[in-house]
Amino acid sequence: MEQITLEMSDEFACKLNNIAKRNGLSRALTIGRALALLAVADEAQTEGNAIAIVDAELNPIHRLVGIF
Repeated sequence: MEQITLEMSDEFACKLNNIAKRNGLSRALTIGRALALLAVADEAQTEGNAIAIVDAELNPIHRLVGIF
């Protein structure tokens, strides 16, 4: 397994810690899940699609744009 060193701002580190704690995950697993989500977004964009946040009735609330 490959390891990397990651430098981040205090603000980003705080957000990472909060997300990891809220979900009962390690920081490494949280970053891994974020990269998995980024891979899905990359594939969607490659196929001419987009990622959206939807409510319980599947109505779009936010469309994720400009992440690449």
